[in-house]
Amino acid sequence: MSKYALVTNANNQTIKMIYNSQVMGVMDSATYRVCKQSLKHYLSRETDQAGIPLEYHKHITDAFPTFSITFPNDYSEACSKLALFFRLQKGVHDVNKIALMAQRIENFTREEAAYWLSRTLHGTDEHKKWAVKGLRIMLAGS
Repeated sequence: MSKYALVTNANNQTIKMIYNSQVMGVMDSATYRVCKQSLKHYLSRETDQAGIPLEYHKHITDAFPTFSITFPNDYSEACSKLALFFRLQKGVHDVNKIALMAQRIENFTREEAAYWLSRTLHGTDEHKKWAVKGLRIMLAGS
């Protein structure tokens, strides 16, 4: 059973990435508008254990979406990339920088995304903060 979920809230127009009941990050509607293509790309490759496409990318539309996805595989490319993206975009107010981070995370392999996500989740609080700040600088500049 997966520990990752992506959940929308149509009332306040937010999308949450959840891992083990912990919110990894929240995306607002302005960020959604500039990151739609990256979200579609992340979700388009998601398959079940038999390799059948789950077609989660169809939930990403021009209108704000309403869905709740529980990922069938914790080790999927989509989970790693989405969790890393939601973790890094939290607290960044410039939507252009957020969009740039999303585009650059698209180019990561599953292993790269999982590695960098682990650097932001494990270790001392100071090490986690350094990892987040360093990745933000590396992916989007200051």
